[in-house]
Amino acid sequence: MTPVFVDPRLLGAIQEAVGFPNVPYDLKKVKALTNFLPASLWEGAASSRDWLRVRKGDFSLLARMDNLHTVLFPEYGGIQAADFSFLPQCRKLKKLDLAGTNFSDCALLEGMPALRWVRLPHRAQLVHLEALDRLAERGVTVEVTQRLTEPRPAPPPEPDGAPPAEYGGAPSDGRGARLARAVIRLTQKPAYALLPRPDRTPAIDGTKLGGLPYWDGSRPYPAAKNGRPMKLLSQINFAQGPWEDPLPQRGILQFFLPRDSEVYGMGCGVAADFAVVYHEAPGPCLPEEALLALVGDGQETDADDAFWPLLCPELALDVERRPCWMNTGDRGFPAVFCQAVQEEYGETADPEQWWSFLADEDDEEALVEALDSSVGCNGGHWMLGWPSFTQGDPRAEGDGRVVQLLQLDSDQDREGRDFRVLWGDMGVANFFISPQALAARDFSDLFYTWDCS
Repeated sequence: MTPVFVDPRLLGAIQEAVGFPNVPYDLKKVKALTNFLPASLWEGAASSRDWLRVRKGDFSLLARMDNLHTVLFPEYGGIQAADFSFLPQCRKLKKLDLAGTNFSDCALLEGMPALRWVRLPHRAQLVHLEALDRLAERGVTVEVTQRLTEPRPAPPPEPDGAPPAEYGGAPSDGRGARLARAVIRLTQKPAYALLPRPDRTPAIDGTKLGGLPYWDGSRPYPAAKNGRPMKLLSQINFAQGPWEDPLPQRGILQFFLPRDSEVYGMGCGVAADFAVVYHEAPGPCLPEEALLALVGDGQETDADDAFWPLLCPELALDVERRPCWMNTGDRGFPAVFCQAVQEEYGETADPEQWWSFLADEDDEEALVEALDSSVGCNGGHWMLGWPSFTQGDPRAEGDGRVVQLLQLDSDQDREGRDFRVLWGDMGVANFFISPQALAARDFSDLFYTWDCS
């Protein structure tokens, strides 16, 4: 039998959707592909069967999935296909997100008879744009992202004669990768990535870091313990974005810190100095002059600049709903790891020395790389999801504030030259809330912490 080829990310998505495709008929089970795992988990995988081989950049196997109706590639997943000429063969595909890929030829979409919704990269990356008007006439909803990236060239396909890796019908690329997949399966849940948009000036009521806050004057403006007005750290507008329960779908949530605290307002043995304000039904915002007088902008000292984590005046944020899973720094990780060992190997691991179950340093590196991969220095900016830390989980046992309301990471520009956010020595900050308080929209009792290396 002549083998067919599959990109490792696509193979991982199939595995997550229906299990590993041991025979070609298994592809008929695939209806939706939405979870494209890190490539490191699958790049060494091939099949002991004679029909399937791994080849980076080859997504043509999608055309063999007769019942496939949804493909949502991750927007920031770096999916690079050798070509997309197979798309017209996806006869039942209705929903397709290509915004985070190197896709360019819009004419291919006209050959997809069932297409009803498609999301595309920035217009500067696209050709044959006239096809989009014809799709709209057919009733297809077309969305084009405003995020301009630098598209990378598609990887050249590996030669057909490239020797495949040995594979035994299920992932066998080490205990670390196999257990990482199990941990992801056990802990994955939806969360919201906050993605910097330095190319856009945020609105006064927009979702952003820093800048002037929205304020309607209906309540006193937050003041630090020393009486000085606090500065806006972050602002989330729930009327804009893909928010779902348990987060609000309306209102504006704001996080404030003192402008001159050596520890950014963290407690360190005393009550923390920060404020969180929720405007459930925002009214008209005060004029800019009144905001400047209220916030005290222009009164900063050199010490204020030294003790403030934002190194940019303000930074717009996009919001993307995406899956998130537990990393190795979470206090609950040892228990989850032991559960994964039990399910995958039928053995018992010691939670006090969980790493001893891994065979060697390569296994441990594979596990950490898969679980701790991030969109920032430590884990990125998030709401909900699983938290990241640099020196261990500081939450006290039994503390009911277990929901990660907001995580703000140290953040560099795309070239990695300049920091936009910096917590001490490349640290990360977290705000935690109890599920009950979040459901009641009561933001008065949060646990705020940050640490750095």
